[in-house]
Amino acid sequence: MKNTHFIKLFGKTRKMKYNSMMQNAGRRTQVAGDRVFCFRQNIKTDLHVFVFLLIVFTMLCGFPVFAEEPHKPPLPENEDKMLDEELRWIKAEAEADAFVWSASKYEQKISEAPSLVSIVTSEKIKKFGWRRLTDVLQNAGGIYISYERNYHYIGVRGFNRPGDLNTKVLLLTDGHRINDNIFEQASIGADFPVDIDLIDRIEITRGPGSCLYGNNAFFGVINVITKKGKDISGTETSVSAGSYDTYSGRFTYGNKFSDNNDLLISGSVYDSKG
Repeated sequence: MKNTHFIKLFGKTRKMKYNSMMQNAGRRTQVAGDRVFCFRQNIKTDLHVFVFLLIVFTMLCGFPVFAEEPHKPPLPENEDKMLDEELRWIKAEAEADAFVWSASKYEQKISEAPSLVSIVTSEKIKKFGWRRLTDVLQNAGGIYISYERNYHYIGVRGFNRPGDLNTKVLLLTDGHRINDNIFEQASIGADFPVDIDLIDRIEITRGPGSCLYGNNAFFGVINVITKKGKDISGTETSVSAGSYDTYSGRFTYGNKFSDNNDLLISGSVYDSKG
């Protein structure tokens, strides 16, 4: 008796030979196997491609990347020269480790001074063409000058009292107080008694110094150190004129007689209607 199998489909009973069903099942199994085999081959191919791309990406990431530097416009010729001069002065001061007197009322290295002290040399004054003490102080760090067309007021570290005639700043010449005895004012404008060409250096000490100097040294101390006869070694004459009928003149004689003796004589005149 032949093997038969009955299948009921959609309410109808159909008779199919068992052998035919087995053959069809075998074909389907073979087709499914072929599909699985192809799917496995595709997986292997995709895996190889992924590994290859990963290797290429790793190699590319290993190379250094050089970013383009931003364009920097060149400095003007004058500013470049001024910067070189300023760096040269700073280097000279650092190498010399200059001595100062104003911070402690005796000579000591500027690196050992208990206060913030800066030095403005005669060379720097000449290079920048400053003609008054106010010009020098205006370009010093932490100090600003205000002018009301009548009087120059000095401020230190943001503190200034307009109208007090600079009574909170002590002004010295070679260590001697020159604030006047009546109003105790410090004259830093055209009425400053020393010609700027006779200044050897200026020591600017910021901060209170009343414990050493007493009155007037509340905001700071400015010590103007003049040249000696050996620094002139002969005669010097200067004449200048400007607008508003402004003119000035100076005659100086200096000489060194011995190691400890020298002489300096100078006379200046200044007048202006503006």
